[in-house]
Amino acid sequence: KASKINHLKNITIAFLICLHFFANAQEPSGRFITDSLEIGKVIQFELVYKHPSNINIFFPTEEKYFKPFGLIKVQGFTTKTTNDISTDVVLYDLKSFEINQIQFLTLPVFISNGKDSTVVYSKKDSIFCKQKIYNSKAVQVQSVINFIKLDSVIDFPKIILNLLLTLFIFGIVYILFGRTINRYIKLIKLKRNHFEFISNYDKLSKGEINENKVSKALVLWKTQMQYLENKPFTTFTSKEINEELQQENLSEALRDFDMAIYAGVLNIKMIDSMKILKNLANQTYKNRREQLSNELKQR
Repeated sequence: KASKINHLKNITIAFLICLHFFANAQEPSGRFITDSLEIGKVIQFELVYKHPSNINIFFPTEEKYFKPFGLIKVQGFTTKTTNDISTDVVLYDLKSFEINQIQFLTLPVFISNGKDSTVVYSKKDSIFCKQKIYNSKAVQVQSVINFIKLDSVIDFPKIILNLLLTLFIFGIVYILFGRTINRYIKLIKLKRNHFEFISNYDKLSKGEINENKVSKALVLWKTQMQYLENKPFTTFTSKEINEELQQENLSEALRDFDMAIYAGVLNIKMIDSMKILKNLANQTYKNRREQLSNELKQR
């Protein structure tokens, strides 16, 4: 019995809350600011809602609520509260491409009830669409128009003058900014080239490693280092590469490559050796990119 009494109390309280809300809340007021519209031109619609200050409300902002009009802009105003009654106003910029002589619009206001929401709609407001042509029969069209054919004339002096002027402007721009432009182009090419190298190198590092993959990876790495350092790495032996770069663990990695290519012996650390060469190429790329960036800053 006690649980039934509590249940009835809860229902009664909820009913009283709803009754209080509907007693204080009003229907939203929606109206067009002007009484007529022209197709494709912006008009304004004002939506006003008065409600108890202790409830949360939301105004529509999705296109679907404004059909047949298109929503262009939403402008909200600060809430004004007097005697626990709040007034919210939103102004909508709309466009219409409909040709109906009278067009209607009603908009919802969403009242938050915690997890759910209640929707109340404003009364429909109408607006008159101005017609540019009222009687198509009154429009007279001339049926015959005689055209005079004119011979095309090519103004060669003007064309040559414009061409010389264009070349002159490009020449001035190149003299002033040529080095900077070239360095920017080098940076773009550098990034694109290295991205392609990493993509191809990673493909060779995946799956089962064999002598053919190892050989291709070494050639690819030497070619990339030659591009980055501008030195003939593709003709260097492993010993010459070590003397040139003098990097830790590089000697062992190159030895693993040589054993795989020339002796057919794949070391269990081959994947690590391939990573060493990749990391060295990445660091060389970063150094080269930083060098070009510093040159641009000093310009």
